Amino acid sequence: MKTRILALAILLIIYM
Repeated sequence: MKTRILALAILLIIYM
């Protein structure tokens, strides 16, 4: 699974 990409996406959403 691409947990790294998922974590990055979540962080981006939180930052936005």
